[in-house]
Amino acid sequence: MAGGNWHPVQYIAANGRVEFPKGPLDLSPSERAKWVDAWIVQASTGSAETYYGSDASDAFDVADEWTANVRLYNRGRFEPGPAVGIALLYVKDGSDNKYFWWTEDPIELEYAP
Repeated sequence: MAGGNWHPVQYIAANGRVEFPKGPLDLSPSERAKWVDAWIVQASTGSAETYYGSDASDAFDVADEWTANVRLYNRGRFEPGPAVGIALLYVKDGSDNKYFWWTEDPIELEYAP
């Protein structure tokens, strides 16, 4: 799919957050990712968080991958199990602005190895 998606497994840090959600990117050679917003929600715990990443925060430094690496909001502590991932990506293609959004339900949360 154009835009991106989520890695099927996201890792929970010791603080109960999914530090730096990430996933693959599928962009054409002329498209340049500028920023990504990522939300994770887990119904079983009532936990939620929002992270973002931008070209200035090095969110796209790994080829063909996005990383939301700046925390905006978190509530609760995640536990291993299913959650929902939602993301919005802003891309420049020459002088055109493009936006892609996607959801993944479920993503699997696990404790970091």
